[in-house]
Amino acid sequence: VNSDYAEALNSALALAYYQQGNVSSALGIMAELAYLSQSYQGKYNYIMGLWALEQGNATLAATCFQYAVDAHYKEAKLYFAIALTEAQQREQALVAWDSVARESAVYDVMAKKIKRILTTSAAEARQMNDDDKYQYCRYRLSRKDTLSFNGLLPTFRHDNYRALALLDMVQAQF
Repeated sequence: VNSDYAEALNSALALAYYQQGNVSSALGIMAELAYLSQSYQGKYNYIMGLWALEQGNATLAATCFQYAVDAHYKEAKLYFAIALTEAQQREQALVAWDSVARESAVYDVMAKKIKRILTTSAAEARQMNDDDKYQYCRYRLSRKDTLSFNGLLPTFRHDNYRALALLDMVQAQF
């Protein structure tokens, strides 16, 4: 009886599941919708990518955003680049940021900043401002880079950035 409305009902169901914390059911329904839908494939993959980022799974998010980019969904290129950066896939992220930079002047400024952070050496990172140092720690240093991290940590001027960098490293170590 509701076959004409099945897609809309299932997407609403997926959103409700996610809101209730039932992430696996929400992703399962949304993945099925993305597979079956021709009109909203990009939208469904984009939503799954946002959910994956929110859940801390940047690799899955990058995959979802790649499908959204392939479907020409709005802002998917930006979030694809962000997900690759979060997943510490540096080479692919640099290519994705080049693609984002061509979208608009605002994205170009953003892309230049993050590309500079992704290509900066450890010695150059010590001379950056605290915001850029924090992003360097977040996107360039892995949990195994404790020597570089310990060398960079005392160079922070503001305690808030130092605390954020420490929290990120502790979470990565955990």
